[in-house]
Amino acid sequence: MKNASNRGEEADYLTATQVGAVAENIVASQIISASRGRLCPFLPVADDGGVDLLIFDKKTRNAVPVQVKSRTRTLKRSPKCVHFGIRKKTFNDTPGTVVIAMLFDWKGQAPRCMWLLPGDVVAEKAAGRGRIHVLRPSVSPTSRDKWRPYRCEGFNVLVERLIELLERRPRTSG
Repeated sequence: MKNASNRGEEADYLTATQVGAVAENIVASQIISASRGRLCPFLPVADDGGVDLLIFDKKTRNAVPVQVKSRTRTLKRSPKCVHFGIRKKTFNDTPGTVVIAMLFDWKGQAPRCMWLLPGDVVAEKAAGRGRIHVLRPSVSPTSRDKWRPYRCEGFNVLVERLIELLERRPRTSG
């Protein structure tokens, strides 16, 4: 990424933090739309626990904590793979927690590829690199990599899988 100097020059790029914020908001908006209002995303006041969104299901009254990971490009040396790093310190691998990983076209404000990954699967299948879980799924629609079962072809599929997960949970009181 290009970098603006500290002399007040304007940046002509989105920072990683900005890409993350845009992606989280697009995910939240698309989940509302694709679920026809059934699923309600909430943003935590502070996300230092690795929860970017809390998705609440109006029908079952259940909720799922979500960490959103986004990237804007594939790996230079392996252009069919995208690299996601998840800090182990803030990652929650409790069953029921999910990661939405997305290769994001920030110019078109749309995902090119996305995966809905159960937290326990991330902990089990990700490569371990010290303090970071490393995921490198293929962007190829015909890939047979270990992340293929979690790939979602659009927000409708993502929402269907979220609803299935929420419906399998015991109903909470309320």
